[in-house]
Amino acid sequence: GGLALAALIGVSAAVHSFLAVLHETPRYFPDEYIYTALGRSIAHGHLEIRGAPAHFPEILQPVLAAPLWGLLSTTAAYHGVQVESAVVGSLVALPVYWLARWLGLGRGYALFCAAYALLIPSFTLAAFTVADLFAYTLALAAVAAGVRAVDEPTGKRQLVFLLTASLATLARLEYAVLVVAYAVCAVVVERRRVL
Repeated sequence: GGLALAALIGVSAAVHSFLAVLHETPRYFPDEYIYTALGRSIAHGHLEIRGAPAHFPEILQPVLAAPLWGLLSTTAAYHGVQVESAVVGSLVALPVYWLARWLGLGRGYALFCAAYALLIPSFTLAAFTVADLFAYTLALAAVAAGVRAVDEPTGKRQLVFLLTASLATLARLEYAVLVVAYAVCAVVVERRRVL
C-alpha cells in the first residue's frame, strides 16, 4: 500500500508540475495577482500589496511561496510556485487514503480513492499562483482528522483536527466551515457527552 501510494503521489506531482510549467505567464485573475504580490512582498519582509497594508486572511500560500519569490528570478519563482502547488495538491492522496482505510475499505479501494482525488479538474489550477490546491489538501486532511476525532475523541486527535482546519482556513477562508461542521457532528454523535 505505502509504495503504491508514494508512486501515485510522485506521478501526480510530476505530471501536474509538467503541465503547469507549460503555462508560462499569469492570466492576472484577481486572486492570482493578490497571491503573487503578497508572496513577493513577504519575501522582502513586508505584508503589503502595491505599498498598502494587506488585510488578506488567506495568507498560507503566499507565506509558503515567499522563499521562492525571494531566492529565484521572477520566471523561475513563478514556475517554482506552480511546481509547489502541484506537489502540495498531490499530497491530497494521503488523507484520502487514510480516511478510506479508517472507514474500513481495503487497500485496493483506498488506493482507488486516492487516485480519484488526484484526477479532479481543479488540478489545472496548479498552473496559476493561487491557493486552491493547498486548501484542497488541507481541507481533506481536516476532514480525515475530524472523522477520526469524532469517532474516537482524544485531545490529540481534536488538536490535529483544529490544526489542519486552521491551516485550511488560512489557505481559503471558506474552509472555516470545517470547524462548524465538526462541532455539529460532535453534538450529533455525542449528544449530552459532547463537552
